[in-house]
Amino acid sequence: MDNKDIWRIGMEQSAIDFNCSASDFIKRGNTVVISGLNDGAKKCYKKPMFCDFAYYGNGLVASVDEQIKEFITKFINKNSGFRSFDTPQLIILNKEFEKYGKWVCHMAEFFLPDIEKQVTINGNIDVKVLLEQDIPDLYNDDRFHMALGYGNDISKKDVLAVTGYVDGNIAGVAGASNDCDTMWQIGIDVLPEYRKLGVAFKI
Repeated sequence: MDNKDIWRIGMEQSAIDFNCSASDFIKRGNTVVISGLNDGAKKCYKKPMFCDFAYYGNGLVASVDEQIKEFITKFINKNSGFRSFDTPQLIILNKEFEKYGKWVCHMAEFFLPDIEKQVTINGNIDVKVLLEQDIPDLYNDDRFHMALGYGNDISKKDVLAVTGYVDGNIAGVAGASNDCDTMWQIGIDVLPEYRKLGVAFKI
């Protein structure tokens, strides 16, 4: 597997989630599709989306409820690409969404791994790998919600975790959850007192 394979898998998964074609993410120009809940979608999706944007650096894809398709088509053609995520535009979206009892909620950046990238390893960090059956032991520590699901979503679970220790004290956790059949999502959480020490690079 190389970086091209990773990007392909990511876009194929997004296509399932967005009810579009993977090629929509790489073509020039924007795409608006009617949202749908497809087999194989990430487990966080419980029903079709009212409105969601995805952008891989080329064409922006919007997966929307049919009620707002015309509005969103005009919106992203006017504010294409990453500009559709700027605050002034989000205010405009919120005003339109209020007509339907909706509002802008989650907006997040996701990163795909670069297998060609080399990182500097911090040899001062002790590392422990936890398999799925051992992860619940971490749930007694309530400080790592960016890395662990704490069993709050029964549709997915934490399947792998790596903990980093400094002087015998837990400093950070990287946790992977089985968000869909083809990809796991990794979250990393480093306690404030241990940030900027290279803990995240090690774990």
